[in-house]
Amino acid sequence: MDMDCSFVKHCESFLNCSFALIQKLYVLRYKLAFDVTLPCLILAYVVVAGLCTRTLSESVHICSGNGPCRCKNGVANCDDEQLQTANLTVDKGTVISQLNIRNNMIQSLRKGAILPGQERYLQVLDFRQNFIKDVGNQAFMGMTSLRDLLLPQNKISVLRQGMFDNLDYSLVNLDLSNNLLRTFSGPVFSGLSVLHYLNLNDNPIASFDNETFEGLYELVELTVDNALLTTIDENAFLSLRKVQVLSFRNNHFETVPVFRGLSSLQKLDLSENPIHVVPSHAFKWVPNIQYLNLKFMPHLERVQDCAFCGLHGLKQLIMYGCARLTSIDTFAFGPSQYFKEDILVVDLSNNSLSTLDMHLLPWKNVSSIKLFDNPWTCDCNLRWMRDPDLKFQGKSLV
Repeated sequence: MDMDCSFVKHCESFLNCSFALIQKLYVLRYKLAFDVTLPCLILAYVVVAGLCTRTLSESVHICSGNGPCRCKNGVANCDDEQLQTANLTVDKGTVISQLNIRNNMIQSLRKGAILPGQERYLQVLDFRQNFIKDVGNQAFMGMTSLRDLLLPQNKISVLRQGMFDNLDYSLVNLDLSNNLLRTFSGPVFSGLSVLHYLNLNDNPIASFDNETFEGLYELVELTVDNALLTTIDENAFLSLRKVQVLSFRNNHFETVPVFRGLSSLQKLDLSENPIHVVPSHAFKWVPNIQYLNLKFMPHLERVQDCAFCGLHGLKQLIMYGCARLTSIDTFAFGPSQYFKEDILVVDLSNNSLSTLDMHLLPWKNVSSIKLFDNPWTCDCNLRWMRDPDLKFQGKSLV
């Protein structure tokens, strides 16, 4: 059935307006020149609603001469097509391994309504910049080859158990950034046994419990930047024994979280959190950290004795732009002779440090030292900084 495109595009708002209009017509029925009964008005609304529902649920044929999208080499490019459904069909014999359907008007994903007939071939689904609010259980049923599922910049607020059923042994990359996720009920990711990358950036997430990441035994990288995290259950990471990269940049942590279970962690970013103190043995559960980023922490005042003890493989410490940082304990790293190899970068610039102990680190084994833009007290305690063998970078210290 041919229909006006503007009607299809604005079907949801049309239904809302129609309902409001029907209500007003019924109230004013005695002033109208023609007789109208409530059953007739209801029947009219039902007909319009049915027409809209059928229009939005019907499949759309793509990559034909007159249809939307372009297909080439197994890639269906449906970006910017104002599509309201992922229920797409292609010519017989066509195989689609990647569907790009970015910047459209899709609001929900349902089982059997995502490129039906192509499920087993799909390897990449890119739904960026839609209006997806709801993903039904088993929406990705039959997609046994799906490797990348990209859902950023949508309106998803809830993840249900069963949502990712059938992706157990294929899904490697899951991007849920820029959605409306707040909490997680139960082990919503369990079963994703080969997932390597999970992106939860830019969601209003406040906490994780000890079930959130259950079953993610192969996860390598987890990023939850720009969220609202204040606490994390101390057992939340027990399944993440292979995670190497973890980023919690720009959250609301006031204390350093407990990282129990992350024995393979190599890169950690806690920048831009309102942490006040780096306490003793803060990183005892993650002894293999090589890159530690603690920059732009506006409330950080001091680093305590043995705060970095055990990090003998550390290659890079970035802790600059902490305006209140005045004190780093002499033994913050423990005995410096235990460092396994040279440190690449130590950046303590642009803080409020007035002194720094020469025994804090094996400074001659640091390839790049940045200490500028601190209010140093130039006395005998800082004489070691004049050693010509030290590899200072950037501005002068005075």
